[in-house]
Amino acid sequence: MKRKFIIFWTMIMALFLMLTACSGSGPKDSDVEEDIRTFGKRKILEENETITKIEIKNRDTDKKQKTDKVLTNITTEKDDVSYEKKVTLTYHKYNNGWEVQDIYANPPGEWVVKPLKEVSEEQINSTLANESVVVDGETWSMDEWTEYSFTVKNHKADLNKGTDAVTVEVTLDGDVEKASGTMTANYEFQVDQWELVAVTDQEEMTAEIKSDKALNVTADELLDKLDGGVIVPGGDDMGYVDQEADMDDWRSQNLQIRKAEVKGFELKSQETTDQGRDQIYMCSGTIERENVQFDLEAQFEYTYEGGWNDPMVSAKADLTSIDISGKWTGTYVGAGDNGKVELDFTKEGENEWSVIYSYYPDEILEGIIENGSYTARGTFDRESMHFNLTAGDWILKPTDPMSFEKSDVLIYYYVGSDMMEGLGQSENVFKITRAE
Repeated sequence: MKRKFIIFWTMIMALFLMLTACSGSGPKDSDVEEDIRTFGKRKILEENETITKIEIKNRDTDKKQKTDKVLTNITTEKDDVSYEKKVTLTYHKYNNGWEVQDIYANPPGEWVVKPLKEVSEEQINSTLANESVVVDGETWSMDEWTEYSFTVKNHKADLNKGTDAVTVEVTLDGDVEKASGTMTANYEFQVDQWELVAVTDQEEMTAEIKSDKALNVTADELLDKLDGGVIVPGGDDMGYVDQEADMDDWRSQNLQIRKAEVKGFELKSQETTDQGRDQIYMCSGTIERENVQFDLEAQFEYTYEGGWNDPMVSAKADLTSIDISGKWTGTYVGAGDNGKVELDFTKEGENEWSVIYSYYPDEILEGIIENGSYTARGTFDRESMHFNLTAGDWILKPTDPMSFEKSDVLIYYYVGSDMMEGLGQSENVFKITRAE
């Protein structure tokens, strides 16, 4: 009897549950999932987007109105990207059962979007194109004018955070130099795709000149290109070396660089710019002449334009010493009076000189035009290359002291000709060369 009672109540409860289910408690979970997959293709999914997970989170069932509102979370995938969306379905119960009235997802800005994979090699290639890297202080562009290649060494990806640090081995092939090494391409997942945000660790990149493009010039070869060139000595800046300058003007301060007079010429440094297309050689030496000595600095700038051009040559020369000690002879010209002149120089200090100034007229007129000699002392200005000497005592005094004025001696030294010109007695003009 007891057993029959238990069976009876079991049957009653089963019948009750069946009646309840049929009375409008809402569509079954399996039906909801099927509806999402069926109707979602048109409403909440893009082409080639697939559903990987469905979770029913909540229901709002109104039995009197015969409606049901179902709230779900779904996860989808497309092109290695995961989307978490909130999808809502609304139902109405008809005589033949529950039917979907509408299905919609929350706005895209509210979706949780995550990458499923690290950055692909294809994406790396496309994002690095036209990027710039710094190699030995110079900027190289990975563009259509520069051949480049890369190999991915490793990834440090955090898919949950949407970051990927990719170590890339890069080779860039320029006109003259080849750059290579490793760098890090840093990506962040933004909206629904990987974006390159920075290229770091570029200090691992180095460049070297390709063997077939190396200049390999020697100091002697550079001196050959300097030989015969003309510059104006003095000044702080390099000046253009003129290979066609006119040296006929003996009054010129142009200094012609002669290879035989250059001593200790050596290559001091080499600078490379513009990815090796500009090569600058710095050299130094001394110019030694009979009367003067200069410190010489020279610069040779080569430019590659399908081949190496002849260098642009510039130089500067600073006077370090002048030694005109001894006798210099020549002629003077005056008003109604011409003759010979002799200056005997003595160095008194670094820039201090004394001279015995002697003159010998071509025609002697006693008491009017006579030989004379006196001392003068003063300084030498290295910038202007002139002596400013104050007249001293007579050594050979004319009979009539009024026949000639004992004048200060102003002398210009011309490096272009190793000659001197100046003003002497009565401010007569003289020109002198070193006595043989």
